[in-house]
Order: sequence, then C-alpha cells, then structure tokens
Amino acid sequence: MRLPGQWVDAWCSTAHPLRALPRWTAITSLILIGLALVWSVPAAQQFQANEQVRQARISKSTHAKHRDLDLYEDINARVSKGESYYTAALAEQRKWNYPTQPFVVVRLPTLAWGHALFGATGWRIIAIALFIANLLVWTRRFRSPRHPLLSLIVIGGLLTLGGGLAFYPRVGVVHDYMSGLFVSLSLVLYTPQRWWPSLCLAVCAMAIREMASLYVLAWVALAAARMRWRECGALLAALALFALGMAVHAHFVDAAVKPGDLVSPGWEGMNGLGFLLFSLAHLFPHALPLWCVAWLGLAALIGWIGRGERIGLMGSLWLGGFGLAVAIFARADNYYWVAIMLPAYWVGLAFAPRALIDLWQAARLPGWSANRFMRQ
Repeated sequence: MRLPGQWVDAWCSTAHPLRALPRWTAITSLILIGLALVWSVPAAQQFQANEQVRQARISKSTHAKHRDLDLYEDINARVSKGESYYTAALAEQRKWNYPTQPFVVVRLPTLAWGHALFGATGWRIIAIALFIANLLVWTRRFRSPRHPLLSLIVIGGLLTLGGGLAFYPRVGVVHDYMSGLFVSLSLVLYTPQRWWPSLCLAVCAMAIREMASLYVLAWVALAAARMRWRECGALLAALALFALGMAVHAHFVDAAVKPGDLVSPGWEGMNGLGFLLFSLAHLFPHALPLWCVAWLGLAALIGWIGRGERIGLMGSLWLGGFGLAVAIFARADNYYWVAIMLPAYWVGLAFAPRALIDLWQAARLPGWSANRFMRQ
C-alpha cells in the first residue's frame, strides 16, 4: 500500500499523469466530460438569464449607478484625505446600504492605503508590471524547444485573455484581480530549490484579498504530503501572520460598527458548477457565445488536471478547489470572485488537448499497471 505522499511525488514527476489511469477510469472520465459539455450550456444560460433579471432589478433601485468599484473609490478618496480607513469604509458602506457585518464584508485596507501613498496610477502601474512579469515567467516556463514561437503565442495569448484587466483604469480597486496577479506569479515562479519568492508573493496576495489564503492552504497540503517540512513551516508561519492580521482587521471593523448596520445574508449560494462557468464567461474579455466560453472554461480546468508535474497538481488544487468554493458558497452577485484565479486559469487551455489525448490513450489501452505510473 502506497502512502499519499508517494502518489503525490509520482504525479509531480510525470508530465502525463492521465495516461496511467485505469482503462475504466479513463473511459468514465471521457463520458463525464462529454456529459458536462452538454450540460454546461443550458446551466450557464440559466445563470445568464438570472443575472439579466437581477441587473434589471438593480437598475430600478435608488443607487443603481453606484456599484462596488464606486464604493471603493469613494473610500480611497476619503483615506487619501487623511481619514481613518475603517471610519471611511464603514461610513461609505452604511451610506450606500452595504452590509458592515461580519467583518469580512469590509475589504482589507491594503489597496486603500496604497492609493493614499501613490494613487490610482500607482496601482495601475503595479498591475501592469505584475502582468508583464507573469507574461515573461509563464512563457519562459512553458517554452517549447521545438516550437518556441508557437508556445510563446499560445501561452502569451491565453495570459492576455485572462490578464487584460491589468490595463483597466480602475484596476486598483479590483481586489480579487490584484490578488490574482500575485497568486498566478507565485504559482509559476515556484521551484523546489527557491520557493521563498513564491511565498512572498502569496503573502502579498493575502494582504489584498483574504481568499488567497486558500492558495496557501493548498500549498501547505502539497508540501506536507511531500514531507517538505521547512517549506511547510514557513507556509504555516505566513498563515499565522495572516490570521493575526485578520484578527486586527476584525477588531477595527467591530469597533466601527453601529447599531442598525446591515448584516450580510451569508454565503450559502449552492449555485453549482454552472455558476462557476457563467462567472468565468462574465469576466471573459471577448464577445464569444456563452456556450463557447462555458466549454473553454471546462477545457481549461481539464487541462490543469492533466498537466502533471508540481505546477499541474498545485494548479489543479488551487483552481479546482477555489472553483468548487465558488460553486458552493458564492451568491449570484459574487461572480467577481473568479477574478482571483486570473490570469492563470485560462493557461489551462494550452494543456487541454494533451490531457484529452492522454485520457483517450488510457481508455484504449487493454490494461493498466500501477507500477508504470509510479515509475514515471
């Protein structure tokens, strides 16, 4: 009987993990993928119809033209004038009928404090610099020796597909995407010998959006399974520091709450995979049909699962795990959560053809040997 860590090591040591699946597992996977492709279209279309109804209802409200980004810009403006972040944030959320409880509905102050130091232009420069860094590192990491130009075009194009938001003038108030730029760079920059730059980037991501802690938790699980104890200890120390910061954040939010403040309805959306695909389509930068983007969203996730090596397994844990969290917990108006998976998510499309070919080859093989997988 093999330990989980041995299976993880085996997965991380091969670029074609799906080839080693048992034949019946590969056949079942292909059938499920086909059914998912058929199901995804009406599922995503249903959420699109629901979103149109929701937007129509919002357009009739008193504050229809004052959305989340407007709220954050108003908060930033007050902080830039010297006002306390927590006083400004809760006052603005109260003014525009946003909930102030529990404390997680109030964004971490990192972007607002940064705006006070170097303005919206500063955050935009940082976002563009992070996008360019992602572009350089990702294209170098997956450069094909036989087809260097083609790999550059494919990986660069897919990163641009998910990373074009970096050039959005208001990117400095898009917390999820700013955090996602750090996470994506952390994911691709990791090497077993030099993991601390990835950790520093992950800490920056958590300082902007607390949901990035799920990426670090996935990393802890992977490091523990591979018995990389020094790395695991550093990650746990980072999470402890993050927990301390969240406790301080909660203290200041609670101190600024007033009787009668609105309370969030919670996060029990249970909207399923269809909502995840709709959310990805909602942030998709090009006017492709919804069914096409839904298929691409599924294909990208399949590509990550089939990628193999450490980056493929970590990418699958992070993107698949966070996608599952969106499907379970996100409300209909939380579609923007998926921005934290960008720009890395769409890179999975580059790996999707090989993943499907590997599944097809595994399904055609008359037998399977677990030892073959462990040797790869």
